[in-house]
Amino acid sequence: MMTVALISVLMALMIPCWGAITRSRSRQAGTTLVMETLELARTAAITGKTDVWVVFRNEGGSSHGSLRILSRQGTRIQPLGPWQKLPAGISFLGGVDSFMKEKPPGEVLSSSLGTQVRTNDEDFGSVMFQRSGGIGMPLPGSNALQLELANNPDTNACSTITLSRATGRAGCQ
Repeated sequence: MMTVALISVLMALMIPCWGAITRSRSRQAGTTLVMETLELARTAAITGKTDVWVVFRNEGGSSHGSLRILSRQGTRIQPLGPWQKLPAGISFLGGVDSFMKEKPPGEVLSSSLGTQVRTNDEDFGSVMFQRSGGIGMPLPGSNALQLELANNPDTNACSTITLSRATGRAGCQ
């Protein structure tokens, strides 16, 4: 009986810790995915000598985020891969100089969605890399753009990704 009681007490203590570890890893995975996608888009713009967009989408009332890279191919905008989903519970937050403030141009948004139907509870944002690697859209604002990830704020993982307008390089705060 004592062994069962001891195991029960230890399990009760471990469950909150396990949740914190899981949330921290989700945020780290989300941050890594976003930073890698931004760098891939920047590289595609430079090597392809064309404009490249990253479209951000919050689905279902901002409970789940995803992103997709698109590139200008002649006169058309083409996706460079499927939608990349962030871990469950991670989405993009708006704010001053946020990627979510810049709505994608109509042609870019329709190309990113393809045959998918847009719902009213989806929110979109975007950033466009020029062939130099710098930021082409959004134009106005400060020297850097920010993308905040929503999740449990008590984790030690990066919560804000900053993108230099001049160089297009992403950093983590």
